[in-house]
Amino acid sequence: MKNIKWYFRLVLFVFPLSILLLLAARSSDGRRHLESLPNATLTVSPYGDFTVHIPQKALLKNYLTVSAEAAPGTVCRLIYVPPSGESLQMEATADSNGLCEWRWKIEESHRAGDARLIFTINGLSDTHFIQIFKEF
Repeated sequence: MKNIKWYFRLVLFVFPLSILLLLAARSSDGRRHLESLPNATLTVSPYGDFTVHIPQKALLKNYLTVSAEAAPGTVCRLIYVPPSGESLQMEATADSNGLCEWRWKIEESHRAGDARLIFTINGLSDTHFIQIFKEF
């Protein structure tokens, strides 16, 4: 019985460690596009096999640029749901560098607060959030 407890402790230690190492390796590989998006946060999707670049915050009446990494030629979809609740659906095709990019103006009617970004690539979706401010 003691051998089984030791085995489970080892598995409980090694499994999370291997996940963290895998995410760290994936993050360092995906940073090649991060320089093109100032103040962007690199996020690895736990549901889809893709990486997104999202600014930490956004400002009403300004443009917002987000991107997702995918194989060149892949069709990527984004649904932006601002705090006001209506949604904006957009589509992009990954360029030769493997980057789908979207840019749009955050209208004052979208209101300040938490907005959702729903990325869909190759049938897999992941939701991220961004804070919209009236002013910084």
